Amino acid sequence: MQPLSRPKQQGQALNWGLADAFVRRISLLFTATWVMQFWQFEFVGALYLLWLAGKYFWEQFRTAQEMIYMEPSLEAAPTFWRVIWRGVCLGVLKTSRGSNVSQAIHSFGGLSHI
Repeated sequence: MQPLSRPKQQGQALNWGLADAFVRRISLLFTATWVMQFWQFEFVGALYLLWLAGKYFWEQFRTAQEMIYMEPSLEAAPTFWRVIWRGVCLGVLKTSRGSNVSQAIHSFGGLSHI
């Protein structure tokens, strides 16, 4: 898809797109009212929604079970002194917001490497 260079073409494309969206929306509304006359379509739609809900909750349950049985990583858990050091450094930097040092550290991604 290439961008249109002239504003007149952009306006025409926007108008045609809006008209197309309007026609499709109206046709889908008429189709939906016709389909609702048949209970079989409603039943299939209800089954599909129940399947989606069941799939969502099953994935949540499975993820929770995997989290329980995962072994904790020692590298992911920060040590006590590392947390204290980050707090002290951030406290010092917050009190000196205008300094060049705090701006430089903030521009390089903060203290995430400590």
